[in-house]
Amino acid sequence: MLFLRGGGYGHVGIVVGVNTDGSARVEQYNGDGRGTYSVVNDRAEAYLY
Repeated sequence: MLFLRGGGYGHVGIVVGVNTDGSARVEQYNGDGRGTYSVVNDRAEAYLY
């Protein structure tokens, strides 16, 4: 599960792709609350169509 904790800096994330297993590739800044950049692969618990 992707937890979005922005701390005092805020959080920015964007889905940059969908993997063949159905998970999404997300590039994000400050997802850990420490002002860092990261890339994660995560699967959503539910989808909106």
